Amino acid sequence: QKGDGKRGALAAALRAIARRGPEPDSLTALLDGDILLDPGALRRCLPFFVADPALAALTTNNDAVVRGGALVADWYALRHAQRHLLMSSLALSGRLLVLTGRFSVYRTAGATEPGFIAILESDAIDHWRLGRIGFLSGDDKSIWFHLLRQRRRMLYVPDVTACGIEALPAGASFAGGTSRLMVRWFGNMLRTNGRAIALGPAVTTPFLWWCLVDQRLSVWSSLVGPAVAVLAALAAGPAPLVHYLLWACATRSAMALALGALWGRSRALWPLLM
Repeated sequence: QKGDGKRGALAAALRAIARRGPEPDSLTALLDGDILLDPGALRRCLPFFVADPALAALTTNNDAVVRGGALVADWYALRHAQRHLLMSSLALSGRLLVLTGRFSVYRTAGATEPGFIAILESDAIDHWRLGRIGFLSGDDKSIWFHLLRQRRRMLYVPDVTACGIEALPAGASFAGGTSRLMVRWFGNMLRTNGRAIALGPAVTTPFLWWCLVDQRLSVWSSLVGPAVAVLAALAAGPAPLVHYLLWACATRSAMALALGALWGRSRALWPLLM
């Protein structure tokens, strides 16, 4: 290995696999080094590739063993519950919004294609002001985009869990650490979002294409409620702001109960964390 990071290491590994001349129907799993898989995870995932010859890749449910206290553990649980709901819905379209780097399985014939390895190793976008921007993180989004533009079928397996060892960035407060993580995750999402939208609904499927558009819109539309409440409070006194806060607490509590029912457990702090 050249020692230039995760992308280079993954590319070197896939080239090594390709040199061994794997069988046409073989599979390759990419997973992080701090992942604990459910017992029997491979036995429960791999048959999908036999059952569906068009399936190019799958990923699974995620959970976490968290270092950092109850509040951090509740935040990670909320993130994974929200992910579980979204991925379960998206999988019905035969596409996903990401093939998670924690644990995903691919057909080896596809994972050792030169194009697959190239975008994994040195993905980049061209920005109108900043020029060409090479990606460091977000290797899973690069792989996902490569398969998406080839119209390849993807699957989410909800009853198999890849459990990560998680913690906030060292030395960071709760607000600072969670913000830094979300900036990284959502940054990877937004950098790939524009070119995925440009593929059009015929390539991505209409439902996934609208989800991609919604990612762009919700960055701004989610600010409308708080902004209107603050402006109304400035014009008419605190009553509109109090009403808005009560509405937010009620709706987030309902959402937390729904997420808990699907996830199998709920946490009392979820409405406040939302």
